[in-house]
Amino acid sequence: MKQRIITGVVAILIFIPIIIFSDTFVFPVAMAVLSAVGAYEMAKCITSKTKPSIVCAILSGIIPLLYLLENVRLTVPLYLLAGISLIAGLVNLKKKDANETVTLVFAVGYVMSAFALMTASRTLFEDKAFLMIFICSWVCDTAAYFTGRAFGKTKLAPVLSPKKTIEGAIGGTLFGGIAMVVYGLIVKYDTRTVIAFFFVGIVVAIFSQMGDLYASAYKRKYGIKDYGKLFPGHGGVMDRFDSVLGATVIFPLAMFLAYLRGFGF
Repeated sequence: MKQRIITGVVAILIFIPIIIFSDTFVFPVAMAVLSAVGAYEMAKCITSKTKPSIVCAILSGIIPLLYLLENVRLTVPLYLLAGISLIAGLVNLKKKDANETVTLVFAVGYVMSAFALMTASRTLFEDKAFLMIFICSWVCDTAAYFTGRAFGKTKLAPVLSPKKTIEGAIGGTLFGGIAMVVYGLIVKYDTRTVIAFFFVGIVVAIFSQMGDLYASAYKRKYGIKDYGKLFPGHGGVMDRFDSVLGATVIFPLAMFLAYLRGFGF
């Protein structure tokens, strides 16, 4: 536990400057690095071959950098890639004789599209709205853990994550929504928008937990405990950012739908 706390504090201290200078090239480059490492971890989980894993890392690292061109039209194909990778990837994962190459394409497709969408969110939304991705997913994670320990009785997905409970998932979802309300009040959005944030937070928190379970599905399938050792006590990039990636996939869409309903951010 001590090691986890120290690693968490160090990671936050490193991440703060990245957020502060997120309106420069710093953020896309940081996401490109994380995307490359995450894709490499995912590829190594599926195949023991090094060369394909390196190729996946290179491709995954390039996609987030495209947002240095500030072309938001790239968001649509990224959503298509993320959706196909998520759905087809899970269907393929259930097959006992799942083809390794097909599995690799879907898994890495999800990683690169999710990290690229994270970069897109910074382009599409101002700083204070963009931060909701991280706040909501991390609050949801923490709240789900403590709520589950205090009240958890019913297993959520015992095959994928034995310790997660339905009670914990509900607690994480509610606190994710509440965190967005508190954040909206702190940055002084109007009351109507703050109310919208609650529902956006609920949706984002749900997908955050789905991202966690999605990453767990591959670990269970291929019999590994952690994706890597980059963050001592936490694992690799995919262990630390699994829930954030799930939140990222839905965040731009949820915000866009709220915008269509007349809410300004």
